Amino acid sequence: GIDLSLVKQISRALREDGQLTTGARGVNAPHMTPADAARVTIAILAGSIPTTAADDVQLWGGFEVSDHLLAADETIPPGPFRAANPDVDCTLLEALAAIFELYGDVAVLDAHVWHLGGQPMEATLSVTLSERPRSVTITEEGAQIVFSDVQNSKAMQDAFASQTVARERFYAATKAGDLAAVELAEADMAATSEALRVGTDRMLGDKTGIRVTRTLMQGEIIPIARALKEGA
Repeated sequence: GIDLSLVKQISRALREDGQLTTGARGVNAPHMTPADAARVTIAILAGSIPTTAADDVQLWGGFEVSDHLLAADETIPPGPFRAANPDVDCTLLEALAAIFELYGDVAVLDAHVWHLGGQPMEATLSVTLSERPRSVTITEEGAQIVFSDVQNSKAMQDAFASQTVARERFYAATKAGDLAAVELAEADMAATSEALRVGTDRMLGDKTGIRVTRTLMQGEIIPIARALKEGA
């Protein structure tokens, strides 16, 4: 289960970082918003501790869609999130905030009940975070939307291309006996190697070498979403 004391500590850390809604205390305290719930959820799924929560939410929350796989059975209608966001042009943070908003609305869920053989079928949803490499998969009615660090991937591709060019310059300068050009090429190779190292660490995350996954199921999402709706 989820350690509630850890949730409180993480929430406090995010609030102090300005990532959660703030205001008066006690009965006049502002209600948590769907975006607030999304940030806390990201921190919990990422295995954050209070000292890393703010950075973790900034990193994971900014992940963009890198893959979108439709359900194999085309007769299954899209769930509430995909129906409202058919292009899924959003970040992970925006996606989770939308999910908490939609799944907290009973009318929305009722509108997405479909029938199979005369039996009512409710929309199904799960959110799975994976380490090594880092990604988050939202599965709704069989369709999968994968979020990853797209910007980091692009930066690594650029660094790899730059390293290839620098290596070619190094070989050419060495062959020509141009020591100054050799030194410049070596400096560029060192810089691109460091960029690739940083990018790889950011992509892999967990250093244990073990692939870690954490999943939030629909049965855990809906109570949170409805509590948010009731508190609005």
